[in-house]
Amino acid sequence: MKRIAVIVSLVVLLTGCNEDPVRTFDEQLAIDIEAIDTYIADNNIQNVQEDPSGIRYIVEELGTGLVPEVNWIVKVDYTGYFLTDPDPDGTPFDQGQGVEFVLSQVIAGWQIMLSQFGEGTTLKVYIPSGYAYGFAGRPRSIPSNANLIFEITLISARK
Repeated sequence: MKRIAVIVSLVVLLTGCNEDPVRTFDEQLAIDIEAIDTYIADNNIQNVQEDPSGIRYIVEELGTGLVPEVNWIVKVDYTGYFLTDPDPDGTPFDQGQGVEFVLSQVIAGWQIMLSQFGEGTTLKVYIPSGYAYGFAGRPRSIPSNANLIFEITLISARK
């Protein structure tokens, strides 16, 4: 019985020492937006627009084709980076060319942004963690509460 009490105490102690506490979505969003805005200012990035969601973006080229709905299939080229890059040489954590998927099956940040622009659009998107992989992250590839940058070209969209 004493052994169980010691184990439970250790679990409580270790859980209480978590350096990255679970926050509400809005609390984390405020922290993420501040980090993104600081990054943008520190790097003198121009022509940044703000989506009501809190996502920041730059339209590098505005397309004139079909604007996808969330249940459509889209084809994109993309490169993803961490806002605070754990890899000092700036290596992307993910990239793809001519990748197709149903828009509803990707992170919310992509759903929000790609459903606003037509085929042929190229965006640079600064996505707060809650619209990406959130507190859970993606084990072994994306840390908890990671803010992400994506360069995305919407090649095509279809029902």
